Amino acid sequence: MGGVSAIIPVVVVGGVYIALAIALSGVEAGTGVNITNPILKQIEYIGGLAFGLMIPVLAGFIAVSIADKPGFVPGAVGGALAANLGTGFLGGILAGFLGGFFASKLAKIKLPQSISALLPIFIIPLLGTALTVVCISLVGDPIKYLIDGLTGFLSSPPPPHLRFFILDSQSCSICFSSLYSSSRFLSSP
Repeated sequence: MGGVSAIIPVVVVGGVYIALAIALSGVEAGTGVNITNPILKQIEYIGGLAFGLMIPVLAGFIAVSIADKPGFVPGAVGGALAANLGTGFLGGILAGFLGGFFASKLAKIKLPQSISALLPIFIIPLLGTALTVVCISLVGDPIKYLIDGLTGFLSSPPPPHLRFFILDSQSCSICFSSLYSSSRFLSSP
């Protein structure tokens, strides 16, 4: 949960900046968003940059929750690579776990006292980042194909023989969720 709570301010800043730029630019009916003011374009750009930080920040703080501060850089760099490869949040989560795993294992290396101070600030981030980047590079394409396949499946209409099953499962999910919520509300003192 450390990664998810860390990206909330990033999402808020990105969303508010983009919404502010769109709201102040004036949207014409039927044409969509057309931002012509250079200052508002810059504000929208900054909001997009904030949104671009979501996956690296998520991965970095997942790694921190596993390996403490030395895990941040391997996780964040792995998350940035995962985002650039198009793996989405799944790639970012994997990068965070890998970065944290490698950093925690590297932290257990016993070094002479004369160079042990380099471990958390140089050796762990450097080697942990290298190992994380290699792993994300190897699994990036399969994850991207998985994400693209899921996106294509979910964006296309379901086949006729599955429509009833999908609607039925969604209805049951909503029903059970509502029953659970109302039972908790009614049983509270």
